[in-house]
Amino acid sequence: MTFLQRELKKVTDMSQLCSMVTFVGDVGYVRISEEIRLRLEFLRSELSIYSGISMTMINRKEGVIDKNNFSFIDVLGIKAVKNPNFKEGICPHIWKDSYKFDWYVYKPIESDYQKIAEMVDCYISMFQDEGLSRGPQMKL
Repeated sequence: MTFLQRELKKVTDMSQLCSMVTFVGDVGYVRISEEIRLRLEFLRSELSIYSGISMTMINRKEGVIDKNNFSFIDVLGIKAVKNPNFKEGICPHIWKDSYKFDWYVYKPIESDYQKIAEMVDCYISMFQDEGLSRGPQMKL
């Protein structure tokens, strides 16, 4: 498993609405319903920086239904670090250096992954058929 696959898997494992994830390269696909799949990948904001998550809902017969991106700064905020070069904190992001990927300075903790998973679940809930979630659903 690649670094990007492992990081996406941490998110989908914490998700209430992602069951099995199939990886094709660094992209994860999640079955939402019989015809709908979620394409989940890191959002590249610059050549070497991955600053968020890109989510695309795809109908297997008709193509892209919707696309939504969110940045880590919007979900996680500025993170304080002990590194003196970042006294104001840092926007969480993944950095690609040559062929190596890693979180740049700040490494997310479990609660950070949970917040990202909640954002993914919020998006999925807009497209999910009733009865396919792993967790409880709210009835209005």
